[in-house]
Amino acid sequence: MHLRFCLSKLCGRELLRALLETSFLPVVRCEECGREAVFTSTESECPCICGGTSKVLGEHWWRTASARVRAACRRDPSLLAQAKSDWADLRPGGPLPRTSEAFHWLELEWGQTGRPPHRSFSPRAHLERGSKVLELRRMGFSRRRIVNLLSHPSGFSHQDAILFIRAGKLHTLVSPKERVRGTEVEPETLRRLRDWWIGYVRSSRLLIAPTGGAELWRARGWAVSYWTRPRARFRGVRPRTTPTR
Repeated sequence: MHLRFCLSKLCGRELLRALLETSFLPVVRCEECGREAVFTSTESECPCICGGTSKVLGEHWWRTASARVRAACRRDPSLLAQAKSDWADLRPGGPLPRTSEAFHWLELEWGQTGRPPHRSFSPRAHLERGSKVLELRRMGFSRRRIVNLLSHPSGFSHQDAILFIRAGKLHTLVSPKERVRGTEVEPETLRRLRDWWIGYVRSSRLLIAPTGGAELWRARGWAVSYWTRPRARFRGVRPRTTPTR
């Protein structure tokens, strides 16, 4: 799996989250283009997509990486707690990936590290909200309507149902005739769709306060940054520092 970032160019703070994300798997680097990739084979080298040869980064590289991460943790005592908290939120119950011998210290400190004080940020909830906002926007919902739907799900309307049907959603709750027309929904169908939406929003951590529109769009901006900007993700950037558009 080719990486969209170069591990060797990351600072210690970024490197900690990057290695957690790649599960501390072996990494190869191309001698020609410098491209790096996660490597799951037992071989010592493999061909690169540029035509060159990629070789596994050895123990010296891991010792250097370990020293950089450890120094970053010493400079910022909250770094490990924040990284562990994010990891646990995104992978509930998931243990620390098996590390190389150079990171034995991390395994010890990981088990002794608790949650950071005053913790309220949930990356998983923000990703879920960001994903749903993007989906609703693609379906044709306005920003204002999205806020209304997520703050007052019981207000799910006939027009909302039409947009869902036209997007090919919820076919199991809609009759074939309604799917074909895509312009009218029977009252009983609308009731089923409204009940489904209310349950979905409340069970998926999507429910927001009526005044939570700004926070919702910050979550959407943060999610896009998380998916498209690896270094921002590895720095642990939070929504309030992510510009909204």
